[in-house]
Amino acid sequence: MKKTKIILADDHPLVLIGVREVIEQDLRFVVVDSASGPSDLIAKIPVARPDIIVTDFAMPGDSVFGDGLKLIAYLTRTFPDVKLLVLTMLTNPIIVSALYDAGVHGVVFKGDSLNDILAALFAIRSNRRYIPASLQASLRASSGAESVGERIKTLSPREYEVLRHFVGGESVQDIARHFNRSIKTVSGHKVAAMQKLGITTDQQLITFCITTELFQ
Repeated sequence: MKKTKIILADDHPLVLIGVREVIEQDLRFVVVDSASGPSDLIAKIPVARPDIIVTDFAMPGDSVFGDGLKLIAYLTRTFPDVKLLVLTMLTNPIIVSALYDAGVHGVVFKGDSLNDILAALFAIRSNRRYIPASLQASLRASSGAESVGERIKTLSPREYEVLRHFVGGESVQDIARHFNRSIKTVSGHKVAAMQKLGITTDQQLITFCITTELFQ
């Protein structure tokens, strides 16, 4: 059986040790190298030739490649054949949405079980995206008898565009300026769209759009 090669990156040595121990429980995966920061990681990728990079989202102190979304964008652009799994303490749905938009194949929250890393790696190894269970919970709670596809089809073109801009990180005020409409009108489109989708909160809305890949 061909093993999936993995390189780890985190600026905390104990995290690297813990993640390595979890991954090496499964004989389908092998950790070929580890890095303590962005520059170290990028220098090691051409030599290690990993199939998957498991990297922390925030690794401070790198003045060359940065960290966070800047680093993720660089990795997806420079190493398009390598899949990315991001570990993060951040659960802000806007940031998580931006990560998937940037091309990552999975996100694991550091507050969740380390065993979720294995579940994520298995999904990614099988060419599937991994969505954390905590992100999917609100989507399942809001699902009714009507299928997701049917609910999406009920959106008007304007409602769809308002949601697309909102999930992209714009405020209702920004969207109103973009479309030259009043804030009340744009807010009405957003509320109507959420009602059609069976969603009651902004976090549920963003989770829904990520999970269904509505704007991919």
